[in-house]
Amino acid sequence: MKPRALAHRAWRRTLHNLPQKLLAVLAALGLWFVATSDRRDTIERSFATPLQINDETANAPQGERRSVTGVAARTVRVTMRGPRNQLLNLSGEDIEASISVTGQPAGAFQVPVRVRAPGGFQVVRFDPASVSGFIDSEITRTLGVQLATTNLPERALPTFELTPRTVQVSGAQRVVQDVASVATVPVSLPRGATAEVRLIAIDATGRPVTDVRLSPATVNVARTDSADLPIKTVDVELPEPPAGLEVVSAELSPPRVRILGDQQTLANLSAVTARVNYRAGQYSARASLKLPAGARSLETVTITLDVRRRAETP
Repeated sequence: MKPRALAHRAWRRTLHNLPQKLLAVLAALGLWFVATSDRRDTIERSFATPLQINDETANAPQGERRSVTGVAARTVRVTMRGPRNQLLNLSGEDIEASISVTGQPAGAFQVPVRVRAPGGFQVVRFDPASVSGFIDSEITRTLGVQLATTNLPERALPTFELTPRTVQVSGAQRVVQDVASVATVPVSLPRGATAEVRLIAIDATGRPVTDVRLSPATVNVARTDSADLPIKTVDVELPEPPAGLEVVSAELSPPRVRILGDQQTLANLSAVTARVNYRAGQYSARASLKLPAGARSLETVTITLDVRRRAETP
């Protein structure tokens, strides 16, 4: 067959059922577009994922528990890639970020972070890639609870009942040993009221101690005083220094005190004098207050002084 006839025949076959062929092609393209829409609509998104610490060390001494402290990074910033409609429904809790200290000896450690993504998603990057910390034996101590109060009424001497009065402090040995006391957050209660108050572990400098567990974590505080007492708040005054000495500066803490006494004594009282042993130099001392008979101060006064000798006049 001549080339011209072949070309004519091919053209006729191409045009045969052309509308149906075009519709089939368009349908195939549509199906492909729908089937691959999620793949084309891929995005990246970052999550704050809680860091899990796994320790399955089996060779610890009998009855001894291990505690991991000093891990600064408690969350891992993980960037994921995946289909938009699925990634937007993902949360940080759905991603697993963990470290394993199984088999690590007691002491300082640094281990890599492992991140595992749910199916259908890709981990692009995460930070930090490794974390450090400290492994120590876990101990428990029993400490009494100290009550911290605020907004004390002027004409009352509040009394409080704590339940329980002791708590257990557990955690790494080196951390628990730093706990000097356990105190309530400052509480202010009207007479007859009761409140559940949170506890804080405190070191010798008064700073909160973290990485310990308190059991229980709260105590019940009840105010139990029944009536107002004859109390008056007055200023604290300093006596004049002896001849030859002068006070450069003086600081009273507190500058006012509450005095407990009978009504007649308090009515005639406007201020109290602190007894001071003056001497040249800079020093702090606990003051002894000069009070009327039968009266007592509800506060302790500390005085910080800067005293110098007077220059002699020729």
